[in-house]
Amino acid sequence: MSIIRFLRFIFGYVEFCAEGGFPERFINLCSVYHVRLWDVKRVKDKLYAKTMLRDYKNIREAVRRSGVKTRIIKKNGVAFFLHLSSERELDL
Repeated sequence: MSIIRFLRFIFGYVEFCAEGGFPERFINLCSVYHVRLWDVKRVKDKLYAKTMLRDYKNIREAVRRSGVKTRIIKKNGVAFFLHLSSERELDL
């Protein structure tokens, strides 16, 4: 496992889907706003990508300016696991 993959898992990352609007502009704006994307794929009219949790929180301006709508598909990493386990402890 490479160090980059390990760090992504520790800090948490999300897989998301963006549709509508201008997906190419969205990718360019993510670059302008320093939002790191990887595993970017286009399937028909949808764009699938992954980004760090802290970057996903800063993606709002790129979404607004490009006209796309984003939806989280999957949350990965220790950050989400710890959050879920702490919520379970509160329920008991």
